[in-house]
Amino acid sequence: MNQQRHLAAILFTDIVGYTAIMQQDEIKAVAIIKRYLSVLKKAVEKYSGEILNDYGDGSLCTFSSAVDAVNCAKEMQQQLQQQPAVPLRIGLHIGEIFFEDGKVLGDGVNVASRVQSLGQGNTILLSNEVYYKIKNRTEFKTVSLGSFDFKNVDEPIEVFALADEGLVVPQRKQMSGKLKETKKKNTILTKIVIGISVLIIAIAAYFLYTKYFKQQNNQLEKSIAILPFKNVSTNKEENEPFCIGVALELQKKLELFSGLIPIASQSVEKYRDTKLSIPDIASELGGIKYIVQGNVLRDKNKVEVFVSLTDATTDKEIWSDDFPGEVKDIFSLQENIAQQIASALQLKITPDEQSRINRLATQNPAAIDAYNDGVCRSGLPTTTRICIRLVPPRRRNSSISGT
Repeated sequence: MNQQRHLAAILFTDIVGYTAIMQQDEIKAVAIIKRYLSVLKKAVEKYSGEILNDYGDGSLCTFSSAVDAVNCAKEMQQQLQQQPAVPLRIGLHIGEIFFEDGKVLGDGVNVASRVQSLGQGNTILLSNEVYYKIKNRTEFKTVSLGSFDFKNVDEPIEVFALADEGLVVPQRKQMSGKLKETKKKNTILTKIVIGISVLIIAIAAYFLYTKYFKQQNNQLEKSIAILPFKNVSTNKEENEPFCIGVALELQKKLELFSGLIPIASQSVEKYRDTKLSIPDIASELGGIKYIVQGNVLRDKNKVEVFVSLTDATTDKEIWSDDFPGEVKDIFSLQENIAQQIASALQLKITPDEQSRINRLATQNPAAIDAYNDGVCRSGLPTTTRICIRLVPPRRRNSSISGT
């Protein structure tokens, strides 16, 4: 069979919802089809085209020029907006056609039909082949709608909408037509996979965050800071090393409790004379839980230590007490203070921790002073514990004479 093939600009038309219009109002449907056919014939003839197939509510036309085909489509839509308005959609493509048994066939016809199927009333859609022919023509405005996978078409085709005044430019999310079913299935499958992946990531993130948060929270619950004790002795300069030594030795004892994490002494030294509140200091240092404050009063061989324990998150005092005694008993006093703090915090103390806490140092006042003076001269000891922030100690009147 001799098939004459030639390249043509193919214009496919279709009246949107014509069957429904016919069922609802036959008179209106007849008026619409008559107006459509009248406009179609005049416009196609004007632009030297040819109506090859007439489908009643649609048609297949060809043109030797892409510009003529687009101009014809544009003029048809402009006229069909007048009453009675016709909701026509038009698709254009350039491709090879041939005739067989009086029918127009060819891949170009197939593509033009599928491009048209994406349209809505008063739209003109172009394949990329048509777009490349008219893109430099200033009388036409176009908008890309993206690429589509059509039924029985091997490669995706980019589709453009004519955006001249009076024409409708459809939104991609509202478009449907003769698309591959696999595309829809793949889209659903992709959404399911993405949804499951997001859920797995969210669950993993939740457990990781919860674990990290619990670890951080446990550390904060154990955190305690010993503020520099206030020296309220009569001879402050002479007794300053002793006062500093009392606080540092108390910190050493608290470090023996596994239920506590004291912060480094040098981290709280800057709060020695601060006017910040306990919550403010706790916030600066990352949110510590407890703060120990104290005053030290020494009068020759007598000493009195006042200590208080505060919940930094609520700024409420948990416990406080006075510890009077002899200078030679200072280590026993510090041991007692440490035990009282542990008791106030309801810590569980192991036998090994208790043994180390009970270990007494010298009871010689001169040796104690020499030790404390050495500590002050060598600088504050370092520690690898987590840092927590402190609050300035509270003044309190002492029962020792001379205060």
